[in-house]
Amino acid sequence: MKKVIFGALLAATSFGALSAAGWVTKDRSARIDFINSEPMGVRVYFSANDANSIGCAQKQIVWIDTSTEGGKRHYSTLLAAFMAGKNVAIYGNGCFSNWGTSYPKVQAINVYR
Repeated sequence: MKKVIFGALLAATSFGALSAAGWVTKDRSARIDFINSEPMGVRVYFSANDANSIGCAQKQIVWIDTSTEGGKRHYSTLLAAFMAGKNVAIYGNGCFSNWGTSYPKVQAINVYR
């Protein structure tokens, strides 16, 4: 019985994690429209042909946790892309919830010419 319960819990957590990970945008069409820097992190608003919410409520806004080294790099990368007018692809993993909604959390970024 313990094995069945453990297996069910493992499957439930695995499927939950998979449902909230993936490319938020990947066809190189994403352009950053607006960056909102706050004490807790950064919200990045973008336009894209292929926006995907990855299970979060928001589809064209992502969240960067700037309290981590990775988050600081992601913020720098997106800020540079914004200033240079470059297109991006954003990979998200999980959702950040606040302000009555949820946003994909940035895990990886591609910047294109």
